[in-house]
Amino acid sequence: MSTPTNNPFENDTQHVEATDPTTGWTADEAAAVNDAPLAEVDTPEALDDEAEDTVAPEAAGEGAKTEKAAEKTPKAPARPAPPEGYITPVQFAKVLTEHLEAKGASNKNGPITAKSATSPGNPIPPQYIYSMINQGNKPNAKNPVPTYVSAHDGTVYKTGEQPEGTPLARVNLMDSSEALAWWDAKDERVAASKAAKAEADAKKAAKAAETPATPAAAAVETPSEPVVEAE
Repeated sequence: MSTPTNNPFENDTQHVEATDPTTGWTADEAAAVNDAPLAEVDTPEALDDEAEDTVAPEAAGEGAKTEKAAEKTPKAPARPAPPEGYITPVQFAKVLTEHLEAKGASNKNGPITAKSATSPGNPIPPQYIYSMINQGNKPNAKNPVPTYVSAHDGTVYKTGEQPEGTPLARVNLMDSSEALAWWDAKDERVAASKAAKAEADAKKAAKAAETPATPAAAAVETPSEPVVEAE
């Protein structure tokens, strides 16, 4: 039986955002964890730290392109790669998509499938993962998804447990196996909660059907006093 998974997004907009040198956050990540509406949270694929090509500016003068201007040079990653054993939310979105596709899961858009060269698929978008993390960071959150941060020396801490004032190289890191186990447990909790609610509603309806209706009190007529005519 398919496991429904909310997926309110359809397409990802790709662009590169600046990174905060202190926290290691991009503008997209900052927006995601500061209660930005889901539809406005944009997490570009560039967060995968894949090298991108940049083109040198055109030569001055007549504006003719020189060989140097036409050359493309790889751009270094904006941030350090995640420490070994950890992945980014963007990467986890891909891992989760493959996991749910293997389970035959679906959402309102249909079966969850990975993007391919011939099909856009129906993947879990990175925005969904960032929103999930954001919800887990709230004070009243229950069972938040485990996330981690890393310092510039490579030390990894559970989110919120790093020494105060530690400059961070990466935030919102995830352990793939741990996060997948959390997701599956979440689905089980949701299913159990729905089943419990349905059972409680059924018992309530059955009890209401068994309780006899209280008969309405019969109306009592009060005889009127005889009218005495004045003499």
